[in-house]
Amino acid sequence: DMQSLKPYEMTVFKSSLDIMFIMDCTGSMTPWGNKCRDELNSIIEKILSFNQGSQINVCFIGFRDYGDKERLFCFPFTNKIE
Repeated sequence: DMQSLKPYEMTVFKSSLDIMFIMDCTGSMTPWGNKCRDELNSIIEKILSFNQGSQINVCFIGFRDYGDKERLFCFPFTNKIE
């Protein structure tokens, strides 16, 4: 809910901001995948709009079930936000 960020809108200074998203990507989260992606995009868009002129870097780490071939996957910090 973006309303929960309202109290913090004016407290972030223009500078550099690194944001790491860590998400449960286990099988039980499969039905929520698209919603989570949409929410992450919404959060990033809000942060960008409140911090124009700042250097914003994001990274994503997902973790899966113990039996999965790839337990962790990481997209390193980047300022190329799509």
